[in-house]
Amino acid sequence: MHEGQYLQIFNFTITVLAVVLCISIFFTNLSNQTILFASFYLAVISTFDAIFSKIPNNITLPFCILALMYNTVISGWGGVVWAFTGAVSGLGLLLPIFLLGGMGAGDVKALAALGALMGPKDILQIFLYMGIVGGVIGLMYFVVSGRMTFLLSYISLRFKEYYLFKDIQPFKAGKGESGIRFPYAIAIAFGFSIYVFRGDIF
Repeated sequence: MHEGQYLQIFNFTITVLAVVLCISIFFTNLSNQTILFASFYLAVISTFDAIFSKIPNNITLPFCILALMYNTVISGWGGVVWAFTGAVSGLGLLLPIFLLGGMGAGDVKALAALGALMGPKDILQIFLYMGIVGGVIGLMYFVVSGRMTFLLSYISLRFKEYYLFKDIQPFKAGKGESGIRFPYAIAIAFGFSIYVFRGDIF
């Protein structure tokens, strides 16, 4: 098998695992509507992201609106504030990474929509977990593709450029530079799943 086939198998495996985790959370938390909605949403966007390499706005936007409505019904105006601050938190946490070219706009909007449901505290915890998981998955992609040497030399070159020119521009991911892209909705799903099972990271 060549590199592309190994990556396809790996991508399929982690997608299935992420979706299975979300489904298991769905059926083991039937009394918790927030967890139910979140796990269903993440299972759907993980599948879409793996297949189509994008998270459609026609999934993210309706979910964000429903999350706002849900929290409003549950908690009134306090729920509106909760949903709004959660969405802004989700947006703000990933926006710097997006501006550096590290992920797509769909990933940012996906976390913002989840934040509208979960609120600012929970979305911060999920963000921390998904950052760890995303880093591990990214490294595994390079291992599976046999491109760890490329990754190390790429990082070394970028730090040398930063050291010489004192500019963050070298860290902005150029299109197609790494040749590696994985569906980040999966990392969000894993981060959410770990948070549900384990609780706060600190």
